[in-house]
Amino acid sequence: MSNSSSFGVFARYQDHLDCITAGMSRVRRWKGYYTDGIETVCEHTIQQLMIVRDLFDLEMEYGSPRGLDEVLLLRCALIHDNGEGVQGWDAPEPLKRHSVIGPALQQMEDDAMREGIIKPMPIRLAERLERDYALSGDLVSRNGRFFRASEVVGYTIRAVQQYRIGKNDPSSIARRLGYEVFVTQYENLWGWADEFASVRIMFDQFREEVEDALCNDEACVAYAAKVGKSDAIRAQIAARYGSPYVAGTVDKMVRRATED
Repeated sequence: MSNSSSFGVFARYQDHLDCITAGMSRVRRWKGYYTDGIETVCEHTIQQLMIVRDLFDLEMEYGSPRGLDEVLLLRCALIHDNGEGVQGWDAPEPLKRHSVIGPALQQMEDDAMREGIIKPMPIRLAERLERDYALSGDLVSRNGRFFRASEVVGYTIRAVQQYRIGKNDPSSIARRLGYEVFVTQYENLWGWADEFASVRIMFDQFREEVEDALCNDEACVAYAAKVGKSDAIRAQIAARYGSPYVAGTVDKMVRRATED
């Protein structure tokens, strides 16, 4: 017989749930660009669930679902950013990408997740939650790679939306958010698109916009050079389309390949 005291969290379970969701609703994402962010962690979590669901369905219909566990992926999507709600903030993307600061921030989030979400649960449930959460940092298993791919898709579709909003305004924060994500995620998108048909299908819907910005938006080109991504982007485009990357001009090969 299990020790009933291990189930104490359920005596005040609604309070436990309210605490988690309230924290996730207060913390806003993308604050490295907008003072008030764009979306809450709670909103992002719901959207990430939808992205994983839809990518999984696309993979089932048009790709290779071998080794993919839909329940595990959805469980991971549900809790992958719960730690941000517990600790009460989401670090700006530049800090997350920093070689020293980034890992330290991730460790803080992991600790908050384990103390606030996993540890209060009965041991067997905690073990399952630990498994689910670990998937978000797993780039070895196919499930882990698929989940990471879904996150990159999520970043990019938000960036596409923002780029469209600010495209005609050189000083727009929305435009900057868009092209900075394009630069940092372009290689990743192609990598995941090569592995997963679902990502390729999704990427195809906005690929021309992303590549047009990478080739022709002067601010985007300058940012790529600033962060050392220009050579990699040139190589990727040349490899995909047999055409050199020409900053500031219309890349006709990119357009023609997309139309074909």
